[in-house]
Amino acid sequence: MKKTIILLALVLFAFTLFSDVANRDKPLNGVWDLKATKVWEIKELEGNPIGSPIMTVSDNEELIVFERKLGKNFIIGFDGKLKTTFGPRGQGPGEIANEGLIFTAGNKPVVYEFPSRLHYFSDTGKFIEVKTINLNIIPYYFLDDYSYISAPPPGRQKPQIKYVNLK
Repeated sequence: MKKTIILLALVLFAFTLFSDVANRDKPLNGVWDLKATKVWEIKELEGNPIGSPIMTVSDNEELIVFERKLGKNFIIGFDGKLKTTFGPRGQGPGEIANEGLIFTAGNKPVVYEFPSRLHYFSDTGKFIEVKTINLNIIPYYFLDDYSYISAPPPGRQKPQIKYVNLK
């Protein structure tokens, strides 16, 4: 019995010694070296330090940023350069009084204004239109320009995931 256990232990040791790693990209200890390098960074917008931004990325890999302190939205290109601003704080057409969230529908920014409005802009920041939505059906993810998935915030009773089509 002892000989069998010793032989089995030697076989297992030899197997682990000479076996090749099957998943080199998933090390057992969870340590990766992705060799990430910084491509660009933004420390300020329009001469003001970035404070508490809300961000998303469009399908054409542009960064859409809402900077709360400035009350403006920014489109930043793939190269890190500011392309345009849009949707400043305000009450008029193309202005947003109480910005809550920002999404993209394809390449176009869509801004959710609390409590129940969606502001649509072109990929160049030009104002398109405003749509009023049900207060209880807040967007979570846009599928296309006028349809989205809605999910309630955590903690609500009877949570439901809904498909919403605004057309």
